[in-house]
Amino acid sequence: MENLDSNNSSSPDGISSVTNDTSQPKSSLAPVGSIPRHSAQETLAFVIIYIVLSLLVILGNSLVIIAFTRNSKLRTATNLFFVSLAVSDLFVGAISIPCWMYILLYDLNHPSPVPSAFNLQFRQVYTFLDVSSALISIAHLTVISIERNIAISKPLRHRVMPRWYYYAAIAGTWVYGLSIAGIFLSDFKHVMWRKYRGLLNTIAGFILPLLIIICMYANIYKNVRLFNIRRRSYSISSLQRKAHHERTTAKTVLIVTSFFVAAWLPFFTLSMLFMFCPREHLPQGMALLHLLDFVKLLHYSNSVINPVVYSYRILEVRNTLMRIVAPCLVQTPISSARSLPIPLAVQRSPCIRTNLLHSFSRGRGVGSNCNHQDVNV
Repeated sequence: MENLDSNNSSSPDGISSVTNDTSQPKSSLAPVGSIPRHSAQETLAFVIIYIVLSLLVILGNSLVIIAFTRNSKLRTATNLFFVSLAVSDLFVGAISIPCWMYILLYDLNHPSPVPSAFNLQFRQVYTFLDVSSALISIAHLTVISIERNIAISKPLRHRVMPRWYYYAAIAGTWVYGLSIAGIFLSDFKHVMWRKYRGLLNTIAGFILPLLIIICMYANIYKNVRLFNIRRRSYSISSLQRKAHHERTTAKTVLIVTSFFVAAWLPFFTLSMLFMFCPREHLPQGMALLHLLDFVKLLHYSNSVINPVVYSYRILEVRNTLMRIVAPCLVQTPISSARSLPIPLAVQRSPCIRTNLLHSFSRGRGVGSNCNHQDVNV
């Protein structure tokens, strides 16, 4: 948490300078004793929380990716965006959250007056991954909203769109997020750039995409209302089913977008406050530290929400996940099966009892060399 007690009236890079700053010269670092730190108990609690969160993010998004790869019905052009978004969230759980735990354990609680070259490089890599993950996610949601708008407002054009359009759009989201994150970390040796590069990150990574999403969903809402007025005149039931499917998918994307905005809005709001408000008007000391803890935990939690939304909203995803997970939960070991009570009818029939035990021992179905006979219970 460098520059927490900086003498400047405002933070040069927004909230990122408080949590992730790597560009400040060593001479500008505040004295070690003036920087509030987590206690050992707080650090242990946060590490446990982040370990659980990381495992949930990895498990949930891995299951979503497996479901889309195993079920051919899910391998639609639109669902390619969801798979790509799940890959982005998977990187958050596998890389970004563990990096933040490292910072909590070593960088924050074992500070040195002069940070080592490794710490500076590590924090720079972490900042790049942390910023790019948010930008890639919002870019995905923006592209999906555009695709949903085309699907509902121009259904005929949407049905003939080639698959490579989707691959190009997915590649564009990743290039966009990585490029803006790289520009954010670039140091052009200019005072104004270092002061307002956080503003560029907020506009390009949150405000502009959010405006596009709002415009897209406003147009979707208008077209859905128009369709509801005219749908009685449609005699083709398949067209109505297709329109219902497109609206359901659009609603799912809207829910995912709403959770994203709720998770990241505090981060970007604090970033603007740190950039333009005098430091004395902002929380200080441990209050600021706990506020930043809440913001970090909130936006990392967003990566575990998306698989839950997919499973709840998309029936085919839920059924596929059940087929993947159910065998691991309901399998009965052979040793347990042997301990089950034998029905009375089986006990009275030596032939059935012998074949049943034979099937347990060899893992085969019940075969019989005896003639079938009725057993009176």
